[in-house]
Amino acid sequence: MDGFQTTEQIRSTSQDLRRPWIIALTANALWYDRFRCIESGMNDFVSKPAKKEDIREALMRYLTRNSATATKNNNQQPHQSHQSRPSLSTSTSSTNVNGGYGSKI
Repeated sequence: MDGFQTTEQIRSTSQDLRRPWIIALTANALWYDRFRCIESGMNDFVSKPAKKEDIREALMRYLTRNSATATKNNNQQPHQSHQSRPSLSTSTSSTNVNGGYGSKI
């Protein structure tokens, strides 16, 4: 099963309110590869070789979006101080994520 088939299966079984965020991590880096990923139901796209900052940015888009949605659902004004902003520690990760067994984010 490839990533497109997996995404289709996940989307067909998940409820709208609990849809997982799916980020493509692929060696294909052309604009139509990104388009195909998004069209298949993936939420974001990171091409290899992925630098930790690329993955961090994709995750932060998700975390920020979820934080804003939760705030909106609670009828509160969005406010993110430096202390309350979601973060991703990359202190132990390597510069590139090569897909190897020992890769860390």
